[in-house]
Amino acid sequence: MKTEPLFAIITPTHNRPELLRRAIASIQNQNFTAYEHIIINDSPYFDYQSVETEIQEDEHITYLKNDENIGKNKSLNLALRHLKNKKFSGSVLFLDDDDTLSPAALITLEKNLKSHPSFSWIVSNRTLINGSPITVNNTGQQKVSYIYDCILFKRFKGDATHLIRSPACYELEFPKTVSSGEEWLYFAELEKKVGDFLYLNFDCTLSEGYLEGGVTDGYKMPSCKVLIQELKTRGLSNTTPLLLYLFARKIKSFLRTLTNN
Repeated sequence: MKTEPLFAIITPTHNRPELLRRAIASIQNQNFTAYEHIIINDSPYFDYQSVETEIQEDEHITYLKNDENIGKNKSLNLALRHLKNKKFSGSVLFLDDDDTLSPAALITLEKNLKSHPSFSWIVSNRTLINGSPITVNNTGQQKVSYIYDCILFKRFKGDATHLIRSPACYELEFPKTVSSGEEWLYFAELEKKVGDFLYLNFDCTLSEGYLEGGVTDGYKMPSCKVLIQELKTRGLSNTTPLLLYLFARKIKSFLRTLTNN
């Protein structure tokens, strides 16, 4: 009987087969095999044939291809639904197609899952390939509040690598009213469900920084009305720090408009 994987690594991709190939290789080169790599291709009309041919015999890869471009958030939700339907009992790791896993990433995460069983959510560093940090933790703590430290007070800044135990990971959804971005809504709801996250100070994923042409291209900032409705849907509409965050965004947007005029 095939053993269920400990990790499900979710990678949405859009118009970037060569970068996806690099991300796949970084996972295949891990000294660890208890994983499923779920790839969601959100570019149905772009040529991925060479990559598709290369991965078709890899039993660790589940390849999903959207019939139309639906955006990063809905693509992530499709992958989470796939895990929910199969009653996956491991942990989910999100990896963008332009990022790679560091060589010992999965072994390090496995050790920390075992040594910190009380945490449902573990966050580690995302780092530029030149060694410059993207993730910055100024809290001085390993136990970090996403709502207060990341969103409100910005004591924890920059993109990071998120690992979430099931079933919490797939009981929530990324915002469906926004095609890409605004992931903070998912993670804020996650904190309400499982509590603070554990920060691990090690470089889990490596990045070249922002590259054009990916799943977040075409992002447009949604209105406060849309975001407040998302908060209501998630039972977060009375969460003061999140309302203060939206108010601050509104003020910044207004000042930016005045400056541009």
